[in-house]
Amino acid sequence: MLAVIDEVTEEFLRRSTRVFSTRVQASLRVCSFSEVSDSVLMWSHYAKMHEGLCMEYDIEALPRGDLRRRFLFPVIYNDGLFDGTPHLLARLRTGRLNTLVALLSCLHKAPDWEYEREWRFVLPFGEAMPEGPYHMPKPSRVLIGARVRSQNVRVVSRTARDRGIPVVRMRLSERQLRLEEGE
Repeated sequence: MLAVIDEVTEEFLRRSTRVFSTRVQASLRVCSFSEVSDSVLMWSHYAKMHEGLCMEYDIEALPRGDLRRRFLFPVIYNDGLFDGTPHLLARLRTGRLNTLVALLSCLHKAPDWEYEREWRFVLPFGEAMPEGPYHMPKPSRVLIGARVRSQNVRVVSRTARDRGIPVVRMRLSERQLRLEEGE
């Protein structure tokens, strides 16, 4: 009898966890940022082998109460998955859920990614937040990848300069396996 109760309880928790996870994911809007702009690996991963660009933002320039500053959190690097079970059980007992659980759940990432020094802008408003882009402040700089085609460099440079945004071209170092800021 106890084995059957354990099995039913485990299956209930598995199903509840899946439903909870799906609802949490649907309730968040997440955008990732990094403290690092000169990582060869990140330019390779995220900028199509150095053919993309990187927009730099001065978050400190935003007012303290600004949502774009208040909802920006550092990623937590660890081997374990976030375990929302205690929060789910508390919700079952009390009928209430700590709304910060959803936010906390999306801040975990494997230690292999620690080199990114990632921060996540998390809007935990779910369906109350409309789909689509969220207004960001004017970038403090635009960094153009080392392998961006000339015509694209001209277009990005002109667009950025028309908006008063400095442009920096990244280049692969001739002496080391690293990126440097160019002209």
